[in-house]
Amino acid sequence: MLDFRQICVEYSKIALQSINEIVLLLPYYESVVDVWENLKNNIIGIEKYKKEGSLILVESTKGYFSLKNDFVGIIIMTKMLLERKNKLGKSGVTTISDMGLFFHNKRISDLIKHEIAVLSSIRNMRTRIFCNYRISDFELLSAEQKQQILNSHTKTIQI
Repeated sequence: MLDFRQICVEYSKIALQSINEIVLLLPYYESVVDVWENLKNNIIGIEKYKKEGSLILVESTKGYFSLKNDFVGIIIMTKMLLERKNKLGKSGVTTISDMGLFFHNKRISDLIKHEIAVLSSIRNMRTRIFCNYRISDFELLSAEQKQQILNSHTKTIQI
């Protein structure tokens, strides 16, 4: 079974090297340091992408919540990266996010808001957002909440 770090490595290789995208990684259960070390050990030249601003690693808590712990979502960050995409001559932006923080912090209503907002906000933009859910977390949701999340995605993959 693939874990978050493996998904980050495999997709980052493709996005950075083959399709020339900006990649934003938002880990939660894995530390930023561990994800970075894993990328360094598995992708040749990864430091170049980080230095030029094509690879961004941010703790998911910092990506989704303000310093006052207010939910802000990642739409603003995504729009900023789309502007950077144009400056760097990249083809798009991909975000891979571990959604565990919403479960750990008991912020399910914010999770639902995020999922619905992402679908409506970035529909016509050159971006992809991969939401990574642990099955044990996802099972904590009600049937209605699960359906709301599934409906807000164009594709779902269980691995």
